[in-house]
Amino acid sequence: MNILKKLTIGFMLASSLTSASYSMEESTELSDVKVAPAFRKIDASLYETLDEAETGNYIAQYNIGLAHMSGEGAIKDFKESAKWYRKSAMNGFAPAQAILGAYYLDGIGVNKNDREAARWFTAAAEQKNPSGMCGLGTFYLAGKGGIPKDTKEGLRLIAESAFLDYAGAQCLLGTIYEEGAYNMPIDKEEAMYWYSLAADQDHPNAQRYLDELRENSSVN
Repeated sequence: MNILKKLTIGFMLASSLTSASYSMEESTELSDVKVAPAFRKIDASLYETLDEAETGNYIAQYNIGLAHMSGEGAIKDFKESAKWYRKSAMNGFAPAQAILGAYYLDGIGVNKNDREAARWFTAAAEQKNPSGMCGLGTFYLAGKGGIPKDTKEGLRLIAESAFLDYAGAQCLLGTIYEEGAYNMPIDKEEAMYWYSLAADQDHPNAQRYLDELRENSSVN
């Protein structure tokens, strides 16, 4: 697999699985619903959150976006999710900015647009959001979305994100060391270290990469 494709897949999976609510009580019961704007069904537990979101509360906006992304407490609808994440991102909330960047990267709920992805990853990275830093790092490695190709800056951002304990960046760093990508030395012990950290956080690919590396390596 192309190294950048592998990095992007790992980043997207980690982004989707590590998104977390900042205040709402999660619910999977949709027996008590109301019709929200755009006729979206919202669970009763989110009535107050929706009201707050509509008045401009950026955390509430993020949580409504998350509910529509996960299908927990709301009908799963990526377009509606993207709408609320955008509102939160426009209000400066870094976690929403990072997820919106990931949406634009892969065309989730929005038209795929690398420049918009770069815009939102940059905004999140400027606030030291680890997911945003990781996403922006991959753009520097690829030189896309209007971001100039700069391997050194890309690796710096991914490494900083990994040290901030972001599982997606840890898995990417493991891949870079395993492959010896971007003129980095092949270091399987280092790769195992980063894969292990990501696997400990239940990253969707890290454990598989770690197992495969162990099977094909003489490193104990």
